[in-house]
Amino acid sequence: MLKNKYFIAILPDAAISGQITLFRKTFLAGLNAKDEHKKFPHITLQHTFSRAEEIEKEIDPYLFELGKKSRPFPISLSGTGHFDNRIIYIKVMDQPFLNNLYTEVKKLLIEKLNFASNEVASSFTPHVTLEKKITRQDFQKYWDEIMNIPFEGIFVADSFSLMRHTGVKWEEIRRYEFG
Repeated sequence: MLKNKYFIAILPDAAISGQITLFRKTFLAGLNAKDEHKKFPHITLQHTFSRAEEIEKEIDPYLFELGKKSRPFPISLSGTGHFDNRIIYIKVMDQPFLNNLYTEVKKLLIEKLNFASNEVASSFTPHVTLEKKITRQDFQKYWDEIMNIPFEGIFVADSFSLMRHTGVKWEEIRRYEFG
């Protein structure tokens, strides 16, 4: 049975997405340039999972209902951080509504769609990845340059999206509007 790759994310509006992309291209130019077509600003609520295409019909009513019961909320971005000297990201400031949305997505995947607990993230550190899969040598060079460069932004999260990989890039297959 053929399986597709999916993930669930909040996609910032066009204005803040443009600022994030410009920041990345300005300060991290040259890193993993061959993967440029795969990069787009987002905050992951559920990391990549593989399922047969039927999951799209199965998951849709649950995500639709979650979207309808959620309300728009502001997301503040401030500064940069990193994971394991391999990933550089923009920090998302603590936001209880975002944490709650993550918890609700996790809960519905486990309880309604029978995801194993190891298929969902055990913890949530909201962020917008700027670059990943950085070599140790490149990391130190780029981190030293970017660590003190300010990035500030705010946008209103008014939806989240189910994303599917086409084999070449990620595409939004459904957006779930809040309220």
